[in-house]
Amino acid sequence: MTGIAMAAAGSPTVPPPTLTCSVSLFGGDTYNVSGASGDLYSSFGAYIVTSASGGTPPLSGLNSPAIIKDAGNGTLSLTSSGHGTDQTPTWSGMAIGDTALCHLFLNVTDSGTPQQNAQSNYPSGGSFISIHRAS
Repeated sequence: MTGIAMAAAGSPTVPPPTLTCSVSLFGGDTYNVSGASGDLYSSFGAYIVTSASGGTPPLSGLNSPAIIKDAGNGTLSLTSSGHGTDQTPTWSGMAIGDTALCHLFLNVTDSGTPQQNAQSNYPSGGSFISIHRAS
């Protein structure tokens, strides 16, 4: 057996790097909006940015963030921002003076065996994205 064959036979399988992910909202966390409905990209240029590293490709869920409404009035959802594949929060059904508080959630899974899963929230530390209908 050659040295190369011995090294290959005795080499342990190196696991892939740990899967990590992040989600954020480019443009800030507090918005005073006008109108009962709209989206943050059209009004403020705000869009959601997701990223991941590590794990075994392909990754699933990377381009599928969720918006979670924590409190307030109106309906919140996500739509295409028109900025590449990025999405942006939308609001509807908000009366003047209404405020909706929310956060973003991302769940990414890799294709490895064993499978890795990573999650991220934005903003962190108990803060929220605030959408307030001022007019």
